[in-house]
Amino acid sequence: MVRKWKRILFAMLLLFSFSTMDHIAFAKSEEPTTKNMATDGQKHAIVKQKDGENDTDKNVAVAEPRGVSSFVRIREIYYPSWLGNWSTVMGTIDGKLAYCLEASKNTPPNGNYETTVVNNDNLLKVLYYAYGGAGQSVFLTETEDIAYLYTHILASYAYSGDLYGGHGFDWWDQHGIGLRGVYNLITSYPSPSILQFNTDTLQATYDPNSKIQRTNTITLQAVSKVAVYIPLEDGVTLHNTTTGQTQTGGTGTVYGGQSFYLETKRIDLENKQYKNLKGENLYRYAPLAFSPGGNNQTEGTITVTDFVSLNLNVNWIKPYETWDLKKIDDTGKPIANATYSLYVADSSYAIQQDTPVFTGITDTKGNISVDPNVNTDLTLAALRTKSKYYVLKEEQAPAGYQKAADVHLALIGDTDHPYFIVKNQWESGAITQVKQKIRFNKNSEIDNNKAQYPNVAAFIEDTDTGRLLYQTTSKTWKSTSTQGESKYAEAYQANPIVLSLGADNTYEAIMDLPYNYTSTNMVWEVMPTPPPLPRYDTYIRLCDHAGNCLNGFSKLPDEVHYSSTIVLTNKRNQFSVEKVNVDGKALADAQFTLYDQDNIKNENGTITIVKDIPYEQQTTDAKGQACFGAQNQPLLSGRTYYLKETKAPLGYDLNEEIVEIKVTDQGVFANAKKQDDGILVKKHIKNVIASFLPYAQADDIDTTLQDMKMQLSTADTFTGTYIKQPQITNLKYHANNTDGIYDVESGPSFLQTDSGWGKLQVEQRYSGTDTMYKFNLNGKNVAGLFMEQTVIQVMDQKATSLEIEKQVIGDNQNETFKFTVMFQDAVSKKYSATIYNADGSKQKEITTSYGILNAELKHKEKLVFPSIDVNEKYFIQETLDSEQSNNYNVSIKVNDETIYYDNKINGVIEKGENHVVFMNTIKKTADFTFTKTTMNDVPLANASFGIYELNCTSTSHDHTNEQLKVDNNGNLISSSACWKDDALPISKKRVISAGDGNVTFSELSIDKEYRLMEYKAPSGYLLPEGSWKLCYDAQEKEFKVTGIVGNVTGTPAFKKESSTASYHLPNYQQQTIPDTGFTGTNHYLLWGGMLMLLGFGWRQWQRERKHL
Repeated sequence: MVRKWKRILFAMLLLFSFSTMDHIAFAKSEEPTTKNMATDGQKHAIVKQKDGENDTDKNVAVAEPRGVSSFVRIREIYYPSWLGNWSTVMGTIDGKLAYCLEASKNTPPNGNYETTVVNNDNLLKVLYYAYGGAGQSVFLTETEDIAYLYTHILASYAYSGDLYGGHGFDWWDQHGIGLRGVYNLITSYPSPSILQFNTDTLQATYDPNSKIQRTNTITLQAVSKVAVYIPLEDGVTLHNTTTGQTQTGGTGTVYGGQSFYLETKRIDLENKQYKNLKGENLYRYAPLAFSPGGNNQTEGTITVTDFVSLNLNVNWIKPYETWDLKKIDDTGKPIANATYSLYVADSSYAIQQDTPVFTGITDTKGNISVDPNVNTDLTLAALRTKSKYYVLKEEQAPAGYQKAADVHLALIGDTDHPYFIVKNQWESGAITQVKQKIRFNKNSEIDNNKAQYPNVAAFIEDTDTGRLLYQTTSKTWKSTSTQGESKYAEAYQANPIVLSLGADNTYEAIMDLPYNYTSTNMVWEVMPTPPPLPRYDTYIRLCDHAGNCLNGFSKLPDEVHYSSTIVLTNKRNQFSVEKVNVDGKALADAQFTLYDQDNIKNENGTITIVKDIPYEQQTTDAKGQACFGAQNQPLLSGRTYYLKETKAPLGYDLNEEIVEIKVTDQGVFANAKKQDDGILVKKHIKNVIASFLPYAQADDIDTTLQDMKMQLSTADTFTGTYIKQPQITNLKYHANNTDGIYDVESGPSFLQTDSGWGKLQVEQRYSGTDTMYKFNLNGKNVAGLFMEQTVIQVMDQKATSLEIEKQVIGDNQNETFKFTVMFQDAVSKKYSATIYNADGSKQKEITTSYGILNAELKHKEKLVFPSIDVNEKYFIQETLDSEQSNNYNVSIKVNDETIYYDNKINGVIEKGENHVVFMNTIKKTADFTFTKTTMNDVPLANASFGIYELNCTSTSHDHTNEQLKVDNNGNLISSSACWKDDALPISKKRVISAGDGNVTFSELSIDKEYRLMEYKAPSGYLLPEGSWKLCYDAQEKEFKVTGIVGNVTGTPAFKKESSTASYHLPNYQQQTIPDTGFTGTNHYLLWGGMLMLLGFGWRQWQRERKHL
């Protein structure tokens, strides 16, 4: 009895502790609750299990083989003691938290076991949403042991129905533990094994009243942690029906369990196939378990089975059957504010009614959308009842664009489902893009073969070749490589057209048709010229996912509806200026001014600017180019403009010619005037207009414009007779070409004329073996299909200028040098000059004052007088300070020819460029040292020496044996002007031998030749009559005595004991017989050796006599 009360008291205390917690995990059985068990913000009522209800879960565990996994026991967890002596063991399978799935059995030992994937959705939900799962939403505030214990109990129940010793949920309810409610809550959640859209197609419907397209609503079937990002085009809104939130454009996010649809007011959207959508947690889960057998229980965990790739198809519609216009420029960019009208015409395209049936203006996207739901008279079928032929006329082109030619339209197809095609595309530059909407009724044959052939697919066949056509991702068209059965798989795998099943059990697809499509399954129309286009058939087949089709099933669509988009092109009026000098070099910074005809007087070719009001001004760039009409100032068709150079580049004279330019709807044309006036007009093809690019690309549909040629026709007057010039340029558009730009196969890129007017003729090259996909245009001029580039080349003559450049040859190139420039005849006028840095940038501008200008320049800097009078006399001097004079030799080069060895120059300005370069060469010096001695090699003092430098620039002079004469002070008194005795300071050019006989001449320039003279001998010694030559030996890196000039007998030779020894110079005493030349010591050695041999021989002879 006491024990029973203890149990009751313990249970009441435990129940009280649970009830006072903020996060109750279990509720009393009388009032089950799930407070804080779930985190999704929703309240769930826990329904009690009815008495007598079978506790066993109805799910059947079906196992799939998985592999070998490692099971590790972590620790034992005990049940509360009042529940009895029970426990479970926490463990892991391959490192993931595992649970005992048969509560009444023993936990298996550690080891490796064969695991299988268990097909038990309730077990999966327990493992995912309870403790340790990726989506845990219950037991969040319990201790780890309690949370693990109750997750184990629920997992065991889900797998085997074994809650606790055979007890059911009623028993737990009686003990105040609300596991029933938690289990019901968990199993009501989405399954982690499911991650998909309930349908992968969003199909739009159109509401003519609201003019809104809205798709069906679809649901992301997944757990709430899954997020999928939905790309949204501009103007498309995602409506999340679960949260009520919307997102327009950009990216919308949808979480698992949420539903959404798309909506837009646009009617120009293309269908989209979004593959491999991005998102978060895009993977599926499944239970993984092993059963060791015997009395050991099954252990289980949760695992990821696969990562999911989600796809989504969005099918928009156009209000069929309708038509619209799209206006673009030559590059494909939309053009706004173009006004078009549609007129009824007869078969020869003569307009039959003055009042158009439709008028519209293109919007910012270049579109004119015709809504048949607003005006039923504008449906294609309604228009067909009025006439088969129409003229589309551009009433007004946007400013700066050429007005397009009239477009001849024909409605072909049957009368109920017609569509527009352009009949004069080569003349008008207009093209029709046709889409068809096909419908195919569901039938039993589809249902009977759905397992093997689940896809209802559409194919387009070229009936001329039997090949299928398909559109690539880059919107070009290709044909299959074969006509056989394998062609279906080839086309399907490249770009499948799969029909979607609508709510009315009808399959539908909206598909592009080839750009030269002029026929349908029902009607074929023969075009008179050019020859008929190919016939294409569209039919339905049943296919598997690889494109293999059911034999014998090939059907025509039950319904075909068409929409036509008429693509129209305006070419911008523009031209370029190219500025060059006489050598063809591009010139920057030339200013050109364009004048409108209202400000110009033109009388028989004599052009005068009446009002200096610029219409547009441009300055040439580094390539010498400037473009007119490409910016904000449009060139208007029907106007005449005049171009003049108003500022020449620095150092050049203006070209005074004024160029007449006429702008028409056929292009921009310029008058090259007369020959040799410095004006050329050049033309070439810039690119094919974007809408006709498919006709140039190397595909299997139409290559009419792939091979072209251009030729220039010229006339003396704009309205005169144009004559083709002989020069031809051949062009080809290769497979790797882009942006409509052709390669030049032969001939010049630009065709030009230097007189009169020029127009470009562009024709097809229709010849050879590559005509299979070409229409023969028979010499038609299709220049209107190409963007021409008109270039006006203006050549400038170099202005008369003076450029003074500084160059430093050597290591020290950072020093500044001072210059003075004087102009003899410019005292009363001023010349402007600019100093340029070494990199060509401007440093500063200066001006002469009374004809004089002072400036400082460093290495490679220039002083430029851009304009100066011819025959102006100038004087330029570089002033060196004493240190610079010692360190540099100065030379001057004039006009890259004459060189002067001086620091100043006089000259006269010649017509054209005058270029004067002052070159300062850093002096490289070395010393020359010797010892003055007597003939007995005793040092001799008080011998006076002078050294003299040869500075000769004339190649005709011969100074080899020239004798120099000096006075008693060493000054030159008789020699040519090429010898200098002032190249060195007096202390360095006159030296007297010291007491030790040392004589040193320092800092002699190594690139000069010198003469050494002794001009005063010591007392009692003879003065040498000649001089010695000194030259620098670059290999030995020293000055050497290379000979004697003058009386060799009266001039002692320098002596050197060895090649590394120093020089000795002896002086003759009075009555001393001098040596001739420089013989060194070798003769002494020779005579001494001979004497020793004679002495040795004599001694031997004496010994022999004595012996005898």
